[in-house]
Amino acid sequence: MQHVMTEPQDGDRIEIAPGDELLVRLEQQSGGGYLWSIAEVPAFLTEGQAEVEPVDRALPGQARTLALGVRATAQGTGELVLTLRRPWESEPAEQRVVHVDVR
Repeated sequence: MQHVMTEPQDGDRIEIAPGDELLVRLEQQSGGGYLWSIAEVPAFLTEGQAEVEPVDRALPGQARTLALGVRATAQGTGELVLTLRRPWESEPAEQRVVHVDVR
């Protein structure tokens, strides 16, 4: 089963089952260099591909939605840490922690 979280807030929780996929949708302004990524993933989740969702007509400077996927491979409880940062900077501009329970 696929679960979707759109713009999760720091501290949000989700419960999924082994074998389920979690898709996290986040808006980003990549023109300014800020990109969302998964900074930490628990051992019971496998990170999938990140994909920018298509738009009908892209405009300069337009925000785009990035979809980050993980799959539950075993039971467990942990934190999926998402960061918004520029690749050349060491500190993120924003960080969100999603608590994941796989049962």
